[in-house]
Amino acid sequence: MGGNVFAETKRLTRSEMERIVCKVGKVLDAIDGIEWKQPAEISDKPDFGDVDIHFTCSDIENGDTGKMNKKKSIAFEAISKAVNSTERSGESILSSERYQIDLSFYWKHMFDISVASKSNGDFMWLINIGLRRVGLKLNENGLVLRKGFKYNSVPETFSHLNKDFLLTCDLEQIQKFVGVQDTAVFYGEKSLSYEEVFQIVCSCRHFQREYFVGYDSLIKAGKIKSRPMINKFLKYLDEHPEIRPMASPRTDPEQEYQYALAFFHRKEAFDHAVQLEIEKLHERLYKSKCFEKIGGVANIKTLFPEIQGREIGQLIQAVKWNSWQSTYDWLEKKDKGQVDDILRQSLTMLRKNSQKESIPNLKP
Repeated sequence: MGGNVFAETKRLTRSEMERIVCKVGKVLDAIDGIEWKQPAEISDKPDFGDVDIHFTCSDIENGDTGKMNKKKSIAFEAISKAVNSTERSGESILSSERYQIDLSFYWKHMFDISVASKSNGDFMWLINIGLRRVGLKLNENGLVLRKGFKYNSVPETFSHLNKDFLLTCDLEQIQKFVGVQDTAVFYGEKSLSYEEVFQIVCSCRHFQREYFVGYDSLIKAGKIKSRPMINKFLKYLDEHPEIRPMASPRTDPEQEYQYALAFFHRKEAFDHAVQLEIEKLHERLYKSKCFEKIGGVANIKTLFPEIQGREIGQLIQAVKWNSWQSTYDWLEKKDKGQVDDILRQSLTMLRKNSQKESIPNLKP
C-alpha cells in the first residue's frame, strides 16, 4: 500500500525490511497450517514504504470463513505482539518503529498468483497494458476476460461482459500464455532489477510500444498515478528506440479472446455464462414491461393509498408467475380493470401469507 495507511510512517532500508520479514516469518512459522511468502522486491530499489507479507492456511477449506477468521486473528495478534504494534487498520499493522506491515490473507488456490501479482513492483501492471488492449486482465484473482470490453462476435444483446470472466488462476498456464520464460520470475520468487523487468515486459506476447504513448501526459494530468517503475519504464522506452515487439504480437481483440478461450479450455463455460446473462437480460426487460403494464408505483399507490415502499416491491414480485416473460404474456391479454383486480388479489394473498407466517410467533 506504499506505507500510506498510517500517518508519519517511516521508510525501511533493505536490511530493515529483511529484519522485519524475518521476525514476522518466525511468528507465522509457529502457527500450525500457515504458509507465507514475501513477494519479491525490485533488487535495485533503495528503500521501501512498507513490508508486504502474504499468507494462506493449508489446513482450511476454501470458503470456510469462520475458521479463516480465527486463524487470521491468531496471526495478527501474535505479529502485533512481536513488533510491539501500536496501531492496526484493516490488514495493516504499525510497528513501534513506525514501520507499516501489510498482511494479506488469500485462499490456498489463490495464494501463488497473489504473490506473483505483487512481486517486483509494477511488473504485472506493465504486462497488463498489452493484455488490456485485447480485452484481458491479469491480477491477484487470475487471468480474466475484462468486464465492459466489447466483443463483436458474441450475441448482439450481450455485446460486452457485465463482470470479469475467469480464464484461469494457474500460474504455469498464464506464464506460457503471456510469454514469460523464467518461471522463478513469474512466480514472484526472484528479485529483478528495473532493467531486467523492462526487458521481460518488452519480450511478452502482447507488448506494443505504441500502447505506452501518451502515458506521461496522463500521469501529469493526474489520470494515472505516478509510480517510480512506470516513470522509469517510459524513460527506458525513450532511451531504447530500437526495442520492437515480437515478430507476431497479439493485437486483435476478437482473435485473442477466442484464442484465450481455446488455450485455457474455457469456451464451453464462457458460452454458458453468456447464455445465462442473456436470460437475465431478457428477464430484466420483461420485468420492466410488466411494471409498465401494472401502471407503475403511481397506479399501485392510487389503488392502495396505505401501502408502504417495501410492500410495493413485494407486491410487484407477487404478481410474477413462473418468469417475467410469461407474466408479461399473461398480463398483455388483460385490460386495465383486470390488471388492477390481479393487483388486489395479489396484495390480499401477500398479506394473508404474511399473517400466517407471524401466527407461530404469537402462540404461547
